[in-house]
Amino acid sequence: MLSVAIERKRAEESLQDRLKELETTNSMLEQTQQQLLQQEKLASLGQLAAGVAHEINNPVGFVLSNLDTMRDYFTDFSSILSPLKNDQLNDQEKVNAMHNEWQTLDGDFLLQDSEEILTSSVQGLVRVKDIVSDLSTFSRMDNDELDSIDLNEVIDKSLNVVSNEFKYHHQVVKNLIPDASILGNAGKLQQVFINLFVNAKHAMPDGGTLTISSEKDRNKVIVKVKDEGHGIDPSHLADIFTPFFTTKAPGEGTGLGLAISYSILQQHNAKVKVNSKVGVGTEFKIAFYESI
Repeated sequence: MLSVAIERKRAEESLQDRLKELETTNSMLEQTQQQLLQQEKLASLGQLAAGVAHEINNPVGFVLSNLDTMRDYFTDFSSILSPLKNDQLNDQEKVNAMHNEWQTLDGDFLLQDSEEILTSSVQGLVRVKDIVSDLSTFSRMDNDELDSIDLNEVIDKSLNVVSNEFKYHHQVVKNLIPDASILGNAGKLQQVFINLFVNAKHAMPDGGTLTISSEKDRNKVIVKVKDEGHGIDPSHLADIFTPFFTTKAPGEGTGLGLAISYSILQQHNAKVKVNSKVGVGTEFKIAFYESI
């Protein structure tokens, strides 16, 4: 009995040691996954940086141009109002002088154009604000908790970040249901959709249409992301979510985008289906649990 007790004790100690090793290994795997997630996020940001810079520079450029014009207009308005400071003129003479100056400088045009300039400047700065805000959401990915979020807003923010990718030879068609609240992490899902959208664009190098649609099926919200690209070879379809697998040329892809996206979707208990036909296009179908 003593021998059996000693063997049992040793077995328990061995089991505890093995459990500690597994916990350590699991912790290392989680850290590695987080590092890969951050690396892929930085890679995605690197790919998008030029487009985002272009999107920001455009509105900033015309706002600066508008301010230069408004500075000239301010000089003209000051000239129109200058008779008010002339104490040698009576009130009627001041009004007449201002009226003449208004006619000379085309005050009606100055007033109308100033309003248009201010409106377009505000719109441009709002555009910059939206891009920065959407990138900020994209960067906040440390929290693993799933909250009730608006899936349509996540999709819109993702499209906003990659809008420069689709500006010239591509079209984006949205057909989203109005109420799409799901349990999720907005920053992480934004990375998923950014990756899907950029991949779709790369699959259509000569142009095409990206279609994003959604529907409800009982307690789930289903999102479909469809392109008209070159499609995925059937022999590769089973490997697209495998880490480091890529069909892109060396230096053009990390092979981590879809793998990490799949990992994020698993964290959201989302189901993913992929339908693809070579020469026709690819459709990703993702089912999320609806937030109640």
